[in-house]
Amino acid sequence: MNYKSGTPIISLDDFKKLKKQGRVGAKKKGQKAKEEMYQILHDTGLSIQCEFKFHPIRKYKFDFAIPSKQLAFEYEGLLSEKSGHTTVKGYTANTEKYNLATCEGWKVLRYTALNWQNIKADLKKLI
Repeated sequence: MNYKSGTPIISLDDFKKLKKQGRVGAKKKGQKAKEEMYQILHDTGLSIQCEFKFHPIRKYKFDFAIPSKQLAFEYEGLLSEKSGHTTVKGYTANTEKYNLATCEGWKVLRYTALNWQNIKADLKKLI
């Protein structure tokens, strides 16, 4: 299977294969939570895209997105040893990404290992 940014939803098995190959973002400690987030989104029946590039010039990507609704979901890998989320430079880059997305009309929902289970309730509120 060829995986390209912004491709339509894939099966959970294919998603796990991409994880093992290092072709989809989550680090080891957050991998299970990110896979479960994916499964919850997949079960909605909406057109979910993984690693969605939302801007034509910048290389920013959302972990998951529903482009038709301009709704994005990010898993913040705070527990990883190499996480860019915990450095000043990485955190600043993330704020620039989220601010640009907001200016472009996107709603960005952010989750961590402690609150990713809220995704289902948040989706119900928004859709």
